[in-house]
Amino acid sequence: MKIASWNLNHRTIEKPLPDAAGRFLAELEADIISMSEYVDGLSRDTFKDDLKKAGYIHQLISPRMGKNNQIFIGSKHPLQIGDLTPPSLTDAATTNFLHVKLAGKGFEFIGIRAPAYKLTSERTEYWRQFGGILRSAAGRSLVAAGDLNHDPFLGATSKADSIAFKLAERFTIPNPKGTWSYISIDGKKTSRIDHAIVSEKGRVLSAEYLTEWKGLQLAGSKEMAAITDHAVLVFDIEV
Repeated sequence: MKIASWNLNHRTIEKPLPDAAGRFLAELEADIISMSEYVDGLSRDTFKDDLKKAGYIHQLISPRMGKNNQIFIGSKHPLQIGDLTPPSLTDAATTNFLHVKLAGKGFEFIGIRAPAYKLTSERTEYWRQFGGILRSAAGRSLVAAGDLNHDPFLGATSKADSIAFKLAERFTIPNPKGTWSYISIDGKKTSRIDHAIVSEKGRVLSAEYLTEWKGLQLAGSKEMAAITDHAVLVFDIEV
């Protein structure tokens, strides 16, 4: 199963989505696409219709609360809302979490974006809650993917193929190929903050960051005229 996770960098605004974004997702031929920093609205109708034509006929969106952005999940397989409730620390934590189940597949997916909390206490509490959510689902065939807003591979584990997710036993984080998944607007800073967290029932066959596709700049700095500042995390998983 191929899954793609992409932060669109729309922040809290219903920014235009270029036709090229839809064409790329159609050509990628993933089974599931998950987009964070997504803001729903009437201007998205054409984009969602184009995705349906590309096979992503099953679409779910996390509810919007205040001015917070959302998670969009499109799938080629029937979806249903899952039973795992999001972190409740703030509205941003709640809207940036969407748990779905693939009907008849025995597979579950969570699209996430960890809010960029400035206070250590808030970051700690967010991850405490998120870890508890995954621990409650131990034993399931479950993957969570998105913008974690930190790089778990910094330091001694930077070259490891995968590492344990310390907040929930029986979950690991595969190390994607690629030097960065986020780049600053001026192009001077990069980091690897987009990742998947995989239960022991899933085996990741490959994981990589896509910043370019057939001449289309998916991610880059402002001067590169890219679609967003985040690479697409693409991984194949055996479930």
